[in-house]
Amino acid sequence: MGDPKLLIEAAVSYRLDGEDRLTELLASTLNSHPGFLDAFASRLALPKAAYKLTTQHWGVDGITRIDMRIAACTDDVESAVAYVENKIDGYWFSDTQIHRERHCLNREHAHKRTLACIVTAEEMVRLKAPDAATRGLATADDFEVPLTWNDVAAMADQAGAGWGGSEWRTKALEPDAPAAQRVLHEFLTYLPEGGMPAPVSIDELHAFSAADSALERIEDFICEAAFEATPWEPLLARSRGDRVVYTDAVGESTLRCVNFAGAPKEHWLGLSDDVDLAIAVDPGNRDARSAQLGPVLYAGPYLAGDLASAAHTDENWMRTSAMLDFTPMAYPAGLWPCRAVLLSQLTEATTFADQARLAGHWIRQALDAALMLPEPTVSTN
Repeated sequence: MGDPKLLIEAAVSYRLDGEDRLTELLASTLNSHPGFLDAFASRLALPKAAYKLTTQHWGVDGITRIDMRIAACTDDVESAVAYVENKIDGYWFSDTQIHRERHCLNREHAHKRTLACIVTAEEMVRLKAPDAATRGLATADDFEVPLTWNDVAAMADQAGAGWGGSEWRTKALEPDAPAAQRVLHEFLTYLPEGGMPAPVSIDELHAFSAADSALERIEDFICEAAFEATPWEPLLARSRGDRVVYTDAVGESTLRCVNFAGAPKEHWLGLSDDVDLAIAVDPGNRDARSAQLGPVLYAGPYLAGDLASAAHTDENWMRTSAMLDFTPMAYPAGLWPCRAVLLSQLTEATTFADQARLAGHWIRQALDAALMLPEPTVSTN
């Protein structure tokens, strides 16, 4: 997803308070994406202008802290000011909080002043409740602009679509995508559906910061391992320039794959255009039983077309596949009988080269075993 440091640094500035952390994420994203900032400011009824945004702002009374302050500036003069309070869970407005914030806001010199809040969809119901027994210590009437986190997500999504259309989140991950789009995409990952944004943990942030470099290292690793799997020869990915490692989306997983040549020409694996000898690393781990142990490396012959259909119904072929330790994995367009190993089991060597040789040996064994698979035939039973 590109370099996520901007949001990560914003988030870790408030380690203990999930509410403040989310405020920092929102503010950093607004400052990074002009389209999102314009939409957000417009929703707060601020005029089109240059905007100055600050967080954890202390009011004029010196005791009231406002989550976020946005000022619309014309010729360096603040013509309009909005205070925004952010709430994410059961914590609600304390007694006198709104009164104190309104007092501070009224002391602003701007011509137009707006008090806003962002709450969860569930809390919005309480905010708009007609009776005091149901609502909290504030009502929707206390704010000029009450919003939910769903509203914020919708504004962000619309702002992103202004650059990349309906597929903007996918396009935001492309290498040539504007940094602002990547930041906006990242921000939305912290806003689950239903308007209940969970506080982002420090562990999640540190894991996210390492994700790009780890993925690049894994791609280097499987590329080197592929070249160590001689006599099997890694192929350049079709229609992907001169890359050996390519990306293949399967369901919710994004696999990193390498295809191989090397099957004897007289062997059915070498004769058919409906066979790809391949390896793949799945960062998400398709096997739920071992998902907590990390990514898995798969290797085997991918079958498509008539071969895949025949393999599905050939009981002898299925038995032989199982005896050779291949597990058939079904895909919408084919069948992939493959061996699997936790990637962590192939990285115990002390050097990168030794790790690659260890993985290359495992790949070679898996592909060699594939040569022992008979050509599948349609069952006559």
